Amino acid sequence: MYSGIFPYGLTLFFQANQIQENLAARAQKMGEVVGAIKDTRDAEEDEAIRKAIAERELKESERLTREAEYRRSLVEEKKQVQREYVASETLRKAQERHLLKWDMMQRFKQEEMDREFEFIKSTERRGVLLDNRNTYKKQMVEVLEMKKQEREMDKLAVQRAAEAWSADDKAFLQYADEVIQDSRRMGRPIEPLLRIVKEYKKKNNLEPKVKLPPLLRSRVPIVQACHPKCAGRCSETN
Repeated sequence: MYSGIFPYGLTLFFQANQIQENLAARAQKMGEVVGAIKDTRDAEEDEAIRKAIAERELKESERLTREAEYRRSLVEEKKQVQREYVASETLRKAQERHLLKWDMMQRFKQEEMDREFEFIKSTERRGVLLDNRNTYKKQMVEVLEMKKQEREMDKLAVQRAAEAWSADDKAFLQYADEVIQDSRRMGRPIEPLLRIVKEYKKKNNLEPKVKLPPLLRSRVPIVQACHPKCAGRCSETN
């Protein structure tokens, strides 16, 4: 009876042992699979992290490149604006000088036309103008004497100023001299015209820097009616 049971029990023992071995082998295999999966996941995570870092570095590099390019463009734009501003200021100053000369010429012509009209139409002032003629003649003697003194004191300065005058300045002053001479021959006031010429020379740096002594300044009073209709009734001394 025992001889029949023993082989069966041994078989069960071997089967159980085989099962244990199979389970152990399976567990080992599963461990290897799990380890492989874990290694794969770690590698994938590392690759993902590496890619993320690379992408971030690329984006940062691109951002820095764009920022540097933007700053360079700002610097170039600022330089361009400065160049345009300098050119604009140069042109503006040239235009201002041209307009100043043109305005002075127009003012001179307009005042001369106004004086012609006033001289012709304001007959009530003729008496005052005739009375002042002798005064103007005396003043002209003083003016000529002053001019003579100026030429004697600073001929070189006058010569340099004359050489420095532009064509427009010469044309303006020649025209002004003709008008002054005509006004002088016709007995009209010339002091306003002389003031305009002096102002023009001063603004254009054409006037010699000559200081006259007090004894050469005019002391002859000039009397003019303040209004055409009040000639002979009220006057002012210039």
